[in-house]
Amino acid sequence: MTGWSEVMIYEFKVQLKNTQPPVWRTLQVDSGMTFFEFHQVLQAAFEWEDSHLHVFNILKTNGRKSQWVEISPDYSEFGFSNENARDEEDELLSDWFVVEKDHGLYTYDFGADWEHDIVLLQILAPSADLAYPRCVEAAGWAPEEDGIGMEMATEAVSPKIVATEVNNALKPWVQSVEADNGENNVWKHLLNKSKELNALKPWEVMDDDEIFMVLDPVSQERLFVSVLGGAGREFGLAVYIGEAGLRSLQLVVEQVKPLMEVVFIQRSLLLSFVDRDELEQDDYAFLKAHGLSFRGKKQWPEFRSMVPGSYPWAIDGEEARMLALAIEQTEKVFQLVQQGQELPVFMEEEDMFARIHRINDSGITWENSLVQVKALYPGEEQDQPAEQMVTDIDLHRAGKKPVFAGEIEFDLFYINMPVQPAAGERPYFPLMAAAIDSRSGIALYQDIFENWGADEAVQQGLLDFIEKFGKRPHTLLVKKEVHRLLEPILPALAINAKEAVKLPEMENLKAYLSQMNS
Repeated sequence: MTGWSEVMIYEFKVQLKNTQPPVWRTLQVDSGMTFFEFHQVLQAAFEWEDSHLHVFNILKTNGRKSQWVEISPDYSEFGFSNENARDEEDELLSDWFVVEKDHGLYTYDFGADWEHDIVLLQILAPSADLAYPRCVEAAGWAPEEDGIGMEMATEAVSPKIVATEVNNALKPWVQSVEADNGENNVWKHLLNKSKELNALKPWEVMDDDEIFMVLDPVSQERLFVSVLGGAGREFGLAVYIGEAGLRSLQLVVEQVKPLMEVVFIQRSLLLSFVDRDELEQDDYAFLKAHGLSFRGKKQWPEFRSMVPGSYPWAIDGEEARMLALAIEQTEKVFQLVQQGQELPVFMEEEDMFARIHRINDSGITWENSLVQVKALYPGEEQDQPAEQMVTDIDLHRAGKKPVFAGEIEFDLFYINMPVQPAAGERPYFPLMAAAIDSRSGIALYQDIFENWGADEAVQQGLLDFIEKFGKRPHTLLVKKEVHRLLEPILPALAINAKEAVKLPEMENLKAYLSQMNS
């Protein structure tokens, strides 16, 4: 997994192959640098003249061997065309170098084939006292441009002299990291607050159903906070964001839907304290880059972002700020509980305890309050009328099909087959539209819609089903939300819709798909 939005510093060892004495550079560069910018750094670091073609190849990414990914400029005019090559001006170092020991190759001059081995040694937090890129250590001069051959010897020279010369050559590309200090401080603040929370152990006196609300003074979003750990298994904090977060929290508590279906639609942030071996490699690298290490069980903080339709992922800077705020207010609520404050149990009582900010001349102050849960979002988004998303021509064509007299279960749902558009990007869950004969249980139609909106996918899915089936169903059995999304096109198709809380045959299909993907 990648996804940490903070700019980090990558320390690479770059070694020119087949040279004696060895020629290498230890370089520290911005993780957000493009491969084109890295190409310029390497040209300066090895004193090349950038008069020949070049290419990057990724040999190992995220701790795993890669299938020879090529990153380069567009060389089609030179007769070097690889349709699968990625553009070096679009790809970032952080897309491919994810964990320590990730490995790449930089080849310069396709005639001489000067190959540079690139290994990620460390991932570091940027220092306000330093500017990047910089050369930490170096050895040997690179051969002259258009040299005789790969195995020619190079003159031995003091490493300090080489490093000084390389840093002089890098000066045109040097930038201060001072502009990133604000965001960097967000992460440091979050990590410090996380350590405080773990030491405080609020789960020893607060239950996970004692939800309280925090009004975020920056985004004005309502954050619904649940302290995890009362059961003695999982420890941390869950923060549900806004209306979508509250609705998904209600589903978690009701336990009506399978957990995975709730994950598909959840908007929340999760701080978990886990064992070292439960961390993913990039989570571990992130913590080590900030100089953190922990001992014992359930001590390592892990952060996750949950967005409807998206795969659980690393949090971004704004989410880090929100999570730190939630931890701060959890500490305040914990103190109040110790002093005797009672917290209403979520969905058993109408009110919810809340921390509300007030902005005045002296800054932000916080007040305790009780809010009515039902009054927070009186007009449900789900009740808003949908729009027609398909063309009138397609609608008219489907409306001319003969009628099928039976009842058809029709649904749209996420499936647990995450799609990652590109390395380093957050994967998403595709939608599936399906139609099943309710009497026979035979699946008549299934199709996957990748990166579609639900309204467009469900309407197009119904028209595709009618086209493939060759008939219009007289009656559709649908859930409330699907009914709302289909409503704009049902009159033109002369289809009746019956709402159902459950679709038995569709549940069987979902269970089968879940089993297939487990």
